[in-house]
Amino acid sequence: MLKEATPIIFRDLAGINAKSRFSAANIRRRIASRLSVSERVVIDFKGVQTISRDFAEECFIKLQSQNCIVEISQVAELRNASPYIHTIVSSALNKAYLEVIVKHKDLKKDCYFVVDQKPSDFRKILENQL
Repeated sequence: MLKEATPIIFRDLAGINAKSRFSAANIRRRIASRLSVSERVVIDFKGVQTISRDFAEECFIKLQSQNCIVEISQVAELRNASPYIHTIVSSALNKAYLEVIVKHKDLKKDCYFVVDQKPSDFRKILENQL
């Protein structure tokens, strides 16, 4: 069993108001790197007030699709995240789920993403597409 990595301190990397896609890309790469040596990553949002939808999309949606992760919650804990931050991240992920069913060809396997909040609804959509 792989060990849990030291938490990624979000504020040190993106500041208290995370808005830029550039910062999100850097954090996404750091998270992906940690996932290569750990089963779960802890992302500590202590002191972070806001993140933008663009930031959430760049960081979490791309992390999910590029690493063939079914649910972010399976590999990452958003520690000390405010309800606002949880809402932005969930909203961005839900939007992406509803827009596309992804076949991850780079890894030579199919990966279908499941909505955390409504997996049964998304499974119905998926079944109708297959």
